[in-house]
Amino acid sequence: GMTIPVITMDFRVCGKFHYCLKTPDNQEIWAIWYFKEIKPPEKLVYIQSFSDKNENISNHPMSPTWPLKVLSTITFTEKNNKTLLELVWQPIE
Repeated sequence: GMTIPVITMDFRVCGKFHYCLKTPDNQEIWAIWYFKEIKPPEKLVYIQSFSDKNENISNHPMSPTWPLKVLSTITFTEKNNKTLLELVWQPIE
């Protein structure tokens, strides 16, 4: 039920994806990704954080102990004519 207004999508190494998750009652959860590695079609690596609308990194809105920065690695492999997605999150800093 959320919409995802995209503020910035610069899909390249050192680019960023800044967006907002907007609930039906107009609550906003902001987030930002910084792309570290893009290797089509098999791998995507980025640092993700919650943020405010001005791109300032902030705490998770519902979990203050959540890490400020998380290294996210997504790999795609083919298995039995299907795509297998593996997502690994690793807190950093």
